[in-house]
Amino acid sequence: MPSVSRNIEKFFFTFLIVNPFLDIFTGAYIHVGYKILGERLTDLITPTLIVRMGVLLVFFYYILSLRDKKGILTLLPIGVAWLMSVLGEFLFASGFSLFTDMQYMAKFAYNILLIMVLWHLYQRTDWSKEQLVSWLNWYISLTVLILSLSIHIPYILGLGYSTYADRFGYFGARGFFYSGNDITAVLMMLIPIALINYIMLAPICPGRRMRPSDLVPADAKRRRHLFYLAAPATALTALFSIATKTAFIAFGVTMLVFGVYYWHNGKKSGDKANWQAFVRVCVAFTGLFIFLSLFGLLKDLAETLRRLKIIWGDYDFIQIFQSGRTEKMMEAFTLWRKGGIFAWAFGIGRGTQRFIIEMDVFEVLFYYGVFGAISMLWLYVKLGIGVIKDFLPKRQDAYALACFISVGLCAAYSIAAGHVLFSVTSGFYFAFMLLYSQLYFSDKKDGFKLI
Repeated sequence: MPSVSRNIEKFFFTFLIVNPFLDIFTGAYIHVGYKILGERLTDLITPTLIVRMGVLLVFFYYILSLRDKKGILTLLPIGVAWLMSVLGEFLFASGFSLFTDMQYMAKFAYNILLIMVLWHLYQRTDWSKEQLVSWLNWYISLTVLILSLSIHIPYILGLGYSTYADRFGYFGARGFFYSGNDITAVLMMLIPIALINYIMLAPICPGRRMRPSDLVPADAKRRRHLFYLAAPATALTALFSIATKTAFIAFGVTMLVFGVYYWHNGKKSGDKANWQAFVRVCVAFTGLFIFLSLFGLLKDLAETLRRLKIIWGDYDFIQIFQSGRTEKMMEAFTLWRKGGIFAWAFGIGRGTQRFIIEMDVFEVLFYYGVFGAISMLWLYVKLGIGVIKDFLPKRQDAYALACFISVGLCAAYSIAAGHVLFSVTSGFYFAFMLLYSQLYFSDKKDGFKLI
């Protein structure tokens, strides 16, 4: 393999660590820019978007350099779907934004290419599967800790965005993350793995506790222990700071599923070490929650719940859960249905829409048509079904359960009320978790085929 490709692969592993800081910088850039300039910078190209589009080109060059014919043949129909949707806008729409079209498809392509790149990295790395999984587990805990602290620290300092802005005013806190739904989806996906990393004390390979001979000196062991404990504790508390419906669901599902899992296993086997580790996470979460309540978290949460209770009294469940998405979906559906055969096949185009639906599957269908839905979604469907097929008949240990819960929650979220596939934040980690799950379930690192 040419050395240039090896250098690119080293860059990709570094980029994984840098990635969460890009999202923090983006939100800070928009927030501070608005304070200084008095203008909304969301419609402008941010520095991090330029960086990511540069990385997108590197992704594409890497796939070309490997002569990945299947990958290229997967990308070509997606490109055709986009071009045909833009052609439809030129022919039939009274007005549209080509820049919006380009930006939207670039984000989707970014995540698709990430799937391909990660697959090649996993296949080609010199690490064994056990070493690779161990590094990825560490990376997940590190990312969770970085993202969570970037919510808590601005909250303590009184900085950053509020989660909600409605008739009640501003409430909830999401640090400098511009999209509350995005950061919620990321935490929802990564918390299960981070939780198990602590309970299993960062295993060298799946399902095995670290042996004493694997450990470094005692002081470093304590630092390692605190690191893996801090990641899930801060992330679970961050969900309460964000205080969206999805955040509460993510917290409830994660803690209920793994609480029951570790309690049942401890009772069945008589070894309650894992259950006790789970309880320690709960204690650490409670302690951090009490600490943040000194800065107003409990008061803010109570006010959030009071306002949500009022909303529950004014609207039905579907309206509350969809948060206006149903109306946007029906508007796009009406345009798509009345658009005729061309629109049915290739969609009405993203550039014709001022507001997005924020329901990924319906966005793909209405914006890019039936042809776009098939060419753009089949890889996600294939990988998602793969996770289900591997989980049900095979080992159902804690990490396997975490993969299933993580991917399942995010997939359901992207269909019902999320915006994942067209996001370089949550979409990035959805692609990451799909590949992590495939790697974990495979017998060896090159034991699964992507396409």
